This record gives sequence, C-alpha cells and structure tokens, in this order.
Amino acid sequence: MRHKKSLYFILSLIMTLVFALPTSVSAAGVETWYGDWVNEPTMIITNHNLTPVKTMGKSGTLHVAASISRVQEAYDDLPNIKLTMEIRQTNGKVLARGEVEAGTMLPQVHLSTPVKKGQKIQVYFDISSVSHNPHGNYRKGKVNYSHEIY
Repeated sequence: MRHKKSLYFILSLIMTLVFALPTSVSAAGVETWYGDWVNEPTMIITNHNLTPVKTMGKSGTLHVAASISRVQEAYDDLPNIKLTMEIRQTNGKVLARGEVEAGTMLPQVHLSTPVKKGQKIQVYFDISSVSHNPHGNYRKGKVNYSHEIY
C-alpha cells in the first residue's frame, strides 16, 4: 500500500512539473476561412493595414465586405476619409480592389474573387483623405469587415 502512495505522489509531482513548464504555442498562425459568413472584430486603422495570411478552406467565390467610419468627429473640418480595400495574393498581386468614402449613404465596399482550397490571401486596407492627404492623426478610420466563400 505504501508503494502505491509513493507512486501516486511521484506521478502527481511529475504531472505538476510538466504542466508548469513553459510551452511554445503558435496562436498567431495562419487562419483558415471555410466559407461561413464571419464578422471580424472592429479595427481602428491609421494609414494602412495588411491582415495576416488567410488560407482558403474551400474553393469558390470569396466575398469580402467592409465599412468605414470616422473615429473622432472632432475632425469634421478636415477632408473626408475613404477606405481602399484589396484582396491580395501573398506575393502582393491584387486580385480585387475597391474603395468607398466615409459618410456616404452606404459606406461599404464589396469585393469578390474566385479562390481555390489551400490558396493563401491577405486583405489590405488603406485610409486616406478624399481631396488631399495632409499628414496627421486624422487618416484614421473605424473599419468593420466580413467575409464568406460561396
């Protein structure tokens, strides 16, 4: 009986040590899009942003929709902002491109492109001014985007 208790104690100690050791986890790896309509979290973008690589989980037509709004209304006296969005291959080749101005009736841009299962893409967003692009913190916008493969 004493031998079993010692064995359980040693096994418990080993398990505790194993779980306490640091481990490497790749949580920021490549994301796979499978086709369902997905709303991504809102992003605040200054100037531009390129998403991490997205792997297509099925073949079909990739549809990406995005909307833009100003972050701070205090910049009302500055030029209106616009969103340019591109679906790109990982080598930078643009597969689809569109833009929309903030403050319009429906400030959304919709892009579609054929994709194959396993294909890797990135989505590029650029915030710029409509009439001119002065320097400053007002090249900032709130972007919501969604995607699906059908």
